[in-house]
Amino acid sequence: MQYSLNGTVRAGRESQSLSVNAVSPSHFTISANTLDAGRYFTEEENDARARVAILGIEAAQNLFDPEIPPVGQRISINGVSFDVVGILVPEQSGGGPNGNAGRAVFVPYETGKSRLFRNRVSSRVDVNTITVQAQDRDQVDEAIRQVTLILREQHRLTYQDNDFTIISLDQITATVEGIIAGFNAFLGLVAGISLLVGGIGIMNIMLVSVTERTREIGLRKAVGARHSDILQQFLIEAIVLCLCGAALGVLLGYGLSFLGSFVLVGVFQAEGAQAVVTPGAVLLATVIAATIGLFFGFFPALQASRLNPIEALRYE
Repeated sequence: MQYSLNGTVRAGRESQSLSVNAVSPSHFTISANTLDAGRYFTEEENDARARVAILGIEAAQNLFDPEIPPVGQRISINGVSFDVVGILVPEQSGGGPNGNAGRAVFVPYETGKSRLFRNRVSSRVDVNTITVQAQDRDQVDEAIRQVTLILREQHRLTYQDNDFTIISLDQITATVEGIIAGFNAFLGLVAGISLLVGGIGIMNIMLVSVTERTREIGLRKAVGARHSDILQQFLIEAIVLCLCGAALGVLLGYGLSFLGSFVLVGVFQAEGAQAVVTPGAVLLATVIAATIGLFFGFFPALQASRLNPIEALRYE
């Protein structure tokens, strides 16, 4: 069981606004967290409403001097003093409203309900999250069904809709994948429009080039150049022009990847996060650029190859 609210946590002169989570001791056996120092609180401490707390590692680093071990120190949560008994290192998000256990503080459920949240809880609502672990991945759906039946019975629901929400990790994963897929589709649409506009620009540039070099084309044909030679020349020019743009884009991508990594680590403190430009992405960009040059450069090249040499030489 878990009841979470934001609260003010003080240690000496330092103060932080953190997610305060009143949880049962079994919470730590289900959540993917490990201890950096200290211990978890026990069922006996929960029953006795002991004023003990476990700090997320980021919260501990912000509240205490690096030379002072937080375990054994005293903090105050909304004016109520607690002894720090452990430092938590999260392996996944899930620390209450802010979704980050590293920046959260955990206290025994009964302690939080009676000493911190007594003006917030009621006889009907004294928990806002219950974490349940199925014995096996294949039994998740059955566990959801059983939990739904129990909660409906406890809430005395007969024909009414559920007044609670059950979310599994599979549902969260599916939601995230759906968001990512939608975002990728949007980026693909933007990229497609950009490529279309760029291709039209390449076509216009090549048409202008053909017009300005009409006499040159006529002279080449007059000395023996074939239609295929002129066509090949202008196609190569269009492809090279697109490849130069692709090279600039790759360099810009590398620069933005370094900037993105710096922002993720330096600003959002996402340790280990890194934006990477893969060789596959570079190869794909090169192939697409060459294809765009070939496709949009074909019409100007064809127009150049079909010029009459006599009329081209007379062109002013």
